[in-house]
Amino acid sequence: MEYALVGGERTTPQRNLVGQCPICRAAVTTKCGEVRIWHWAHKGRKHCDLWHENETEWHRSWKHRFPAAWRETMVQSVDGTRHVADIKTETGLVVEFQHSHLSTVERRERESFYDNLIWVVDGRRLKRDLDFFAQIRFHERSGPRQDVVPFNWRVPQITRRWDESTKLVFLDFHDDHVWCVPPITNVWRKYATKIAKEEFVSALLAGSLPTSIFRYEHVESVPQRGLTPAWYGARKTLTWC
Repeated sequence: MEYALVGGERTTPQRNLVGQCPICRAAVTTKCGEVRIWHWAHKGRKHCDLWHENETEWHRSWKHRFPAAWRETMVQSVDGTRHVADIKTETGLVVEFQHSHLSTVERRERESFYDNLIWVVDGRRLKRDLDFFAQIRFHERSGPRQDVVPFNWRVPQITRRWDESTKLVFLDFHDDHVWCVPPITNVWRKYATKIAKEEFVSALLAGSLPTSIFRYEHVESVPQRGLTPAWYGARKTLTWC
């Protein structure tokens, strides 16, 4: 937790401080060691927000691209449930930065709770995800546009874990770009949009998403004679925002 309440004010961790958790109002203390990044922690128990994830340098560096007032914003539902969003923009868009494994149940819960949400996923957590990134780069010049790259959806990789997401997913492989993968299944080939991080952040700061992000347009296709049912499906064409 990067912020706690000290004297009613949002305060970053400093040595020998005691504050209040902005969600449950319980006492929190600072952890200012030399190994992990400085943060606030609850006394003697787990974090009150079950969606809390231990923050990494990757999380912190992404959050600090945005105004302090947008970081770790408490969101409350109509039934009183509270969670802390990594980033909530002035337009109400929630940006969640995900490094660790996320179960399908929790992903669905978060997408339902926040509604207006996009994901930024750490693509370097697993080696096989880096292998997938190499596959994308291999096909980088074969897409319908210079910044749109096709990849095989059947190959097990990071996108398979996010196939059922109803939100836009942006994969970060720790270079100067993110790769936007659309929330859609049952396609013969998927496409990732390559977006410069500077463009991505600038768009969010301006209250929108990058205009280059593509969407799929559904076009029904009659199965060809001789194809087994396993290969039946819908043909998809690309449209642009």
